[in-house]
Amino acid sequence: MQNFVNTASSIPVISGAREIKANFAPGGTTVDQTNPLVLNSTRAIANFIQSPSSLTQSQVNTYLASSVLLHNLDGWVYLSSAIDCLLNGDAAIALHLAYYSELRGSMSFLASQGIGIFNNRHINVDRHNAINLNPPIPQYRNSRKVMHGRTHYHRTDFGTHIFTWDSLDHWIKSSVHPMNDEILKVFSVSGKSFDQWADKFPYASTLTANQIIKKWLKQWNADVHFYSNDRDARNNVSYRPQRQRNVPSHFTLNEIIKKLGAFWEILEPDNTNRFMLLDKYLLRIFLQEIYSTLPTTIRSANTFDSLVRQALTDLGLSHDISFINFLTNTSPVAHELFVEAGKDAIILATGSINPLSVIARATLMLRLSTGTATSTFKLAGVTHSELDFLWDRFGLENGFWETGDYNVAIIDIWDDIKDYIDDVITFAQGKAPNLCLNEIYTKRDLPQALTYFKQFHRAGLWGYSL
Repeated sequence: MQNFVNTASSIPVISGAREIKANFAPGGTTVDQTNPLVLNSTRAIANFIQSPSSLTQSQVNTYLASSVLLHNLDGWVYLSSAIDCLLNGDAAIALHLAYYSELRGSMSFLASQGIGIFNNRHINVDRHNAINLNPPIPQYRNSRKVMHGRTHYHRTDFGTHIFTWDSLDHWIKSSVHPMNDEILKVFSVSGKSFDQWADKFPYASTLTANQIIKKWLKQWNADVHFYSNDRDARNNVSYRPQRQRNVPSHFTLNEIIKKLGAFWEILEPDNTNRFMLLDKYLLRIFLQEIYSTLPTTIRSANTFDSLVRQALTDLGLSHDISFINFLTNTSPVAHELFVEAGKDAIILATGSINPLSVIARATLMLRLSTGTATSTFKLAGVTHSELDFLWDRFGLENGFWETGDYNVAIIDIWDDIKDYIDDVITFAQGKAPNLCLNEIYTKRDLPQALTYFKQFHRAGLWGYSL
């Protein structure tokens, strides 16, 4: 499995994005509609096993490139649907949908790395422009293990959930990936990508910087990991009646709205960086983690503040005091997004579930996969306007605008809703701690505001800075 992941390459996927630009985008699609993988991916893979010539390199490359975009957009839609369910009191369904949001973000990321996730057999594309199947293994293994009071059934079939985590896990462990520090280029602050920050931060190494991002990748896929191993837990949430047990709600409606308001705050876009504030928080964590890995002798001779200032100088950035204070605050009040991302989804002591924790991790994973999707298509020379057909269709399908109203200044869809978000937050604060959903529905204008408040998939559109 490690060799399968190591040999996967983003190069053919970028080539597929170039083909989309040249051959399919002008016709308003991201992939050939006769591509066997589009028509029936399971049958296409089965046919490929029997006859490798049944799939062409072009078909696989363009399918993977298209998947990078569309898995990511689907992940944002799942995220909004999870939030809709959570605000409607359906915590279990919210958890289920948030998990799939995280999963789709992971599948988008893996597609950008040349790994296609299908049913029980999967493929990669390598730098030699070859298509390879994942190693075949027995379908089931009858073993189980009790961990933390729960029974985990270990399966060796490589279905979607298990293979997604296994691929991520081996990518994280790989000494080959990331190639060309590509994952560090996903995030940026003050016009400088994280590979540039790592390069100018004294004593930092690229290896350490990549390991930090890999650690985040593992943390942000905690649910993909957990539910790939614990099928019972996933099935219990997905398929069993959810109101048979008198389990207390983890948060009140007021608390949920307050936390989601903070999630909105950190996703606010900017013309220069579509995830400006989120990346700023990530940069602080990134630099502080780099500093913590430096030898004691270096840390004794150099304060974190002094190294941050040196990095700013070497990057040609001004020494803005508020920015320096933000970066060098080693005991900050953690933002709600990171607070929730560090929590368990299921609280064993009470039996309650916390969908916000999965929503937070899915949001972070979607930030990363939106970045890798942007990078894939930028490297292929694709411009934002060449995919206008996709953005327009996505906006129409999700009610962001009417036919003919597509606005190429895509971050305006934040301006369209920010006042509504504030209205919901302000109303909820005024009713704390006993707000009920009916009060929002019966308050004039607030039902409309709540509809916009749930539309986190707008960030899936403005996040593409092509």
